[in-house]
Amino acid sequence: MPVRHSFPYDRQLVPTAEFNDFIPRRSKDRINFAFDYPGIRGPLQTPNFQSEKIYELDYSFQINRWLQWIPICNSIRISTRNGTGVIVGFRSLIHF
Repeated sequence: MPVRHSFPYDRQLVPTAEFNDFIPRRSKDRINFAFDYPGIRGPLQTPNFQSEKIYELDYSFQINRWLQWIPICNSIRISTRNGTGVIVGFRSLIHF
């Protein structure tokens, strides 16, 4: 009898694409696009919370050799009943 593997909990798919050095004068800047699909399964799944799709777009500015600013925009769709949300913000990285 074959063994059937089932994963009763979360599954996640996260493909990304990153483009570096696409502006000649700004060689340390980069642009990033990511897609995240966490599928909710098993006891964590409810009628209102089944899965979500997240699209993220960010642009990384290298301000100087130790400071980096990253404005981001996320679009989140949580199942069909809850609709879509948009998150806009920024991250910062300080290199020591």
